[in-house]
Amino acid sequence: MPGVELLTGYEGNAFSSTGNFTNDLLAITAVHPMRKDAVLKLLGKTGQDWSVVQQLLARKARREVEYQGHYFYLRMHH
Repeated sequence: MPGVELLTGYEGNAFSSTGNFTNDLLAITAVHPMRKDAVLKLLGKTGQDWSVVQQLLARKARREVEYQGHYFYLRMHH
């Protein structure tokens, strides 16, 4: 397949915010996983608390995966 890119390194935490944490998280994690520290930074930009993430996990809108000592949040695959 031409034009396929494999991302193997951590991209950092430079995510922009629209002010709506839930929409931002869903949009970003639709493309690639976010590390917990990046999610926390995004939360800080919007004034939300961790309960928003817990609600997304509870309704299976996103999932949490531990990898090499870090937690990542990503889209559910069916």
